[in-house]
Amino acid sequence: MYVPKLFENKDTASILQFIREHSFGILVTQGVENIIATHIPLMLYELENGQYVLRGHIGRANDQHLNWQKTGETDVLAIFTGAHAYISSSWYAKPNVSTWNYVAVHAYGKLKILEGDALLAAVSDLTHHFEAGRAKPMLVENMPSDMVRRELKGIVGFEIAIEKLQGKEKLSQNRNPTDYQHIIEELDKSSDADAKGIADAMRKRL
Repeated sequence: MYVPKLFENKDTASILQFIREHSFGILVTQGVENIIATHIPLMLYELENGQYVLRGHIGRANDQHLNWQKTGETDVLAIFTGAHAYISSSWYAKPNVSTWNYVAVHAYGKLKILEGDALLAAVSDLTHHFEAGRAKPMLVENMPSDMVRRELKGIVGFEIAIEKLQGKEKLSQNRNPTDYQHIIEELDKSSDADAKGIADAMRKRL
C-alpha cells in the first residue's frame, strides 16, 4: 500500500483495534493463473508469545483454497477498510483538487491450515463474537453436533501469522486548520453514514 508519511499510522495498538472493529476483510493470495481475493470475517488473536494472528475460514470449493493446494503458497495479504468519503474541492478556501478520505489497514503474513479442534474453536469464537448481545444467540455449542460436523467438512480454516502491518489514515492532514474544520462541517451535513464516520475520525485527530 502506498502510504505517504503524512498519512501513515505507526501506532500498532490503534491499528490492531481498527482490525477488531472492522473485521470483515479481504483475503488476497497469488493463485496459479491470477490473484484471488475473498471477502470474509477475520478474527484477531494475540498468542501467549505476543504474536498476533488472524483466523478465518472459506468454502472448501473456493478457488482460493484449491490454489493453496496447487501452489503451496503461504504469503497472504488481508485488507481492512473503514469509513470513506468524497472530499469536494469546493470546501477549500482556495482552488485545489477534490480527493477521497479513508482509513485502511493492510496485514501481511504467512498462512497455515486449521483442522479438527482448532477449526471448531475458531468457528465457535466467530459465533460468540457476532452473536453477542442477541436475545437468542446461535452458538456452535448449541447447534446439533451432527450438523456442525457436516458443515465443518465444507469449509477450510486457516491462521495467518502477521509479519507486517500498514496503517493509513488519509484524513485531510495536508489541509490548513480552516479548511480542515470546514471539511468536517460539510461531511456532518451528509446523510451518508460513511461521511459522518470520516468526520468523526477527523475530529478525533484534533
